[in-house]
Parts: sequence; structure tokens; C-alpha cells
Amino acid sequence: MMTIPAYPEFTDMACSLFDELHPFLSSLEDGISEFTFPSLFLHRTKYNYKFSRLSDGCYALCGEYKGRTFFSLLGFMTAGDEEKVIELLKKFDYWKNMSASQKDTLSSDFLQKIEGSYDIIDDRDNADYLYYRDDLALLPGKSFHKKKNLVNAFEAAYTPEVKPLDGYTKEDARKVLDEWHADRDPAIPTDYVQCVEALNSMDLENKKICMVFSGVVVYADGKPVGWALGEKIPGNSSFCVHFEKGINSYKGVYQYLNRATALSLPSDITYINREQDLGDEGLRQAKMTYRPCAFVTKYRISPKV
Repeated sequence: MMTIPAYPEFTDMACSLFDELHPFLSSLEDGISEFTFPSLFLHRTKYNYKFSRLSDGCYALCGEYKGRTFFSLLGFMTAGDEEKVIELLKKFDYWKNMSASQKDTLSSDFLQKIEGSYDIIDDRDNADYLYYRDDLALLPGKSFHKKKNLVNAFEAAYTPEVKPLDGYTKEDARKVLDEWHADRDPAIPTDYVQCVEALNSMDLENKKICMVFSGVVVYADGKPVGWALGEKIPGNSSFCVHFEKGINSYKGVYQYLNRATALSLPSDITYINREQDLGDEGLRQAKMTYRPCAFVTKYRISPKV
């Protein structure tokens, strides 16, 4: 049953859209971290997400970020959708998170219509980082020597334990989150609200979102000190880490947590997607130290300046 209205009507992102959206999103093969039901649902208020159905195989997602409006397409537009997309380009400030396969399938007719008015830009700030699961699990060779030393230091200083993040351990993860949050600068926005809602979704009775999440909680001498939560996403056998939090006073906790997450994944996972850096130079440097093997490239279409 279709619950998302046909274009030009939009509806707010809500849990009630799960039965329609989750199977569709699971069929997408580009592996974009934002385009999973849990990610879209948990960030719905942050970006004021709304959905419209362009056709049976294509949805429009719209939102707001830093005072500008954007839209994304989920799926592939048909020839009958092209005029609707032209309308969206005029209505919103930019088209965000166009996948490489969407870009490759843009028709010559569509490209001719936007030529001279819009630029297609490789959006490096929003590219997802991909890592080999085995690299993060084993930390092999000289490239990972410093990371492995920090893991060894954590294991030498404490008696570590790793448990699945589920309805039984989510309160331990919440303790870590609250301690992490208390150490943040209140003037700098964080994903604390999204983390709280993600952990709340781990209730044993909450099957719709809980069933697609998996994660770990790390303990040091019996105290919870870190946790990570993510999901398997379609395309290239990857697992996306949506949230990762640790208590900084425990040296090596993030390196240990990163490895523990990789070790916890099933053997059919080849890649770990650790999302984007959003143009933050410090975050970019940190992500690069783990030696990404590839990126999930995304494009933006914006009006020519």
C-alpha cells in the first residue's frame, strides 16, 4: 500500500512510512549512508525531511540545511519524471547526494535542459569513506602501527569486554553517551538527540528499526566506556557505522571500539562505511588515518554562479 503522496504533494518523514520505504531503500545499490530508513528517520527533525512519490521507482526527498533547501532523488527518474525534477531544481536551492549511477543515467535531453543554468559538482565533503573490514579488524602493517599500539595500550591498562548493543545493554550505552555529552562544548551542535533516539529504538519490542540495527558496547574493568551502532546497507557488502561514542579519558577507547565493531561483523561484510567528513578538516584527517580503500562518490547540482 502506498502511503507517500504523489508529486507535488509531500508528507513528513515518519515511522509509518517504514513498510513502504524500507524495502525500496534496501533495493538501492549505491551504498549511500544517508539513504537508509533508520538514518532518514533519526535525522528527520534535524533536516525537516519530507517525501513525495514521483513514480513507482523514484521518490523525492526534500530538506533544509544551514538555511538552504535541497532535494534528493531516491531511485531513478524516468522520462516522465524529468519535468518534475526540473521543477524541483527551480523550487529548491540544490540537488543533494546524487549518486554516481544516477549521474551516469541522466538523459541527454535532461542534460540539455539544464545546460548553461546548472553545474554538476563532485561533492567531496559528502563522500562516504569506505574501509576494508579486514583492515579495521586486523590493523595490519606499518600503516596501522599507531592504531594497533593504542589498542594494545587499552588492553594493557584495562580488562576489556565487548557485548552486543541491544535492549539489554542500551542503558550502558546511554551512560557513555551522557558522559560524552557532558564533556562537549554546548555551543557546538552534536548528534546527541539522534543518538538518544537511536538507543531508544533498541527496545526489544521495537522491531521495525531495531531489526536493522546492530552494534557493540565496550567495557573497561566492568564500566561501559564506548559504543557503536550501525546497519548493513545495500550495495558492495558494506556495513555503515552511524554512531560511535567513547569516553576520551580512556586512552585508546576509540581505536579499540573501531576494531571491536569490525570484528563483530559477519563474514559477508567486505567494507565498512564510516560516512562523510562534511568538510571538517580535523575529521577528514582523522578518517584518512585509517586508510580508506574507496569513497562513495556523491554529486550536487546547483545553479551556476
